[in-house]
Amino acid sequence: MPMLRQAQLRHAKYFQGILNLCGQLYLEGGDRLQIALRLFDQERDQIEHVLVWAQKQNQDDEAAARLCSELPVLGLFCLQLRWPTSQRISYLWSALEAARLLKDRDLEYAHLANLGLSYLDAGDNKRAIPLLEQALEIVQGMDDSWSRASIVGNLGIAYEGLDDFEKAIEYHERNLEIARAIPDRRSESAALGNLGNTFQRMNDIQRAIEYHEQALRLDREIGYLEGEGMELGNLGACFLTLGETDKAIELSEQALAICRKVGDQRTESNVLATLGQVYEKSGQFTRAVELFQQALRLSQKVGDRRSEAQNFLLLGSTQYEMGDRARARTNVESALAVFEQIESPQTEDVRNQLNKWRNVLAKPS
Repeated sequence: MPMLRQAQLRHAKYFQGILNLCGQLYLEGGDRLQIALRLFDQERDQIEHVLVWAQKQNQDDEAAARLCSELPVLGLFCLQLRWPTSQRISYLWSALEAARLLKDRDLEYAHLANLGLSYLDAGDNKRAIPLLEQALEIVQGMDDSWSRASIVGNLGIAYEGLDDFEKAIEYHERNLEIARAIPDRRSESAALGNLGNTFQRMNDIQRAIEYHEQALRLDREIGYLEGEGMELGNLGACFLTLGETDKAIELSEQALAICRKVGDQRTESNVLATLGQVYEKSGQFTRAVELFQQALRLSQKVGDRRSEAQNFLLLGSTQYEMGDRARARTNVESALAVFEQIESPQTEDVRNQLNKWRNVLAKPS
């Protein structure tokens, strides 16, 4: 092997160790999570250089292929927080190809599962489901309850996004059962939070609150700051639905502080949208529009297409109430375009709303 390739591999393996350390610290939670993210941010340029190098070289030799396939597993949580969804998806397809070249089934199912999760993050639930099912088929034959719990939970999220709530609850309850049997308290918290999200979508708000509060207690006990931020945001949205705006603001502001501390821009976008709805309901339309615009920019930055569409819709609906009909129509048309692309169950409702607006705008004044 030429000396240059040896030097490149030594360099790559050094930063593979750094990425592995970031992943281990992140999973320990508490203050270690912050240390993990600071270390990742400090070494990010070099880590990304190694990732790109391994991606380009993975067809040429086995060592590079293994690096290409192992790196995104080691740095999974940091990459989820720091990389846009489209960048993660692009790399994971290369990592999956490398795993198949290596005939490494452990890495293959990990990349299938992470691709499924990434497509969920992008709002493409229909594309996520077959990837998650392939991952589950592989992991069923392994002694890996943690991975099985994670994949089952993500299938629940996928079906919830398609409004198949019965199937979503079935998967989330299986996830909860596996997590408690392991036992894995972070997986248990995730399952409880996902059940809360599903009941929230079903408008069973009291039951949703019960699950979110259980998840929040667990996250605080184990020092999982990112999960705490998500659950505070979920509870804020629940209390908004109940009309308890002061409580919604209090919880949402706590969530925002945590999201910004850990750099969770996906959840931050959702929380900003909740706050925007609080101000919209109180008639403070200008403030609401500012918050929806901030939420929209973040959702576009992280590649969360479902939230992007929802934020376009919220922004347009508020502008319509303000009498700014032209901007309202443009933003709701943008929402409809994204909903159509991700085949959202909301598509028909948004199309009908837009047609009503067009009829109103077409009438002579």
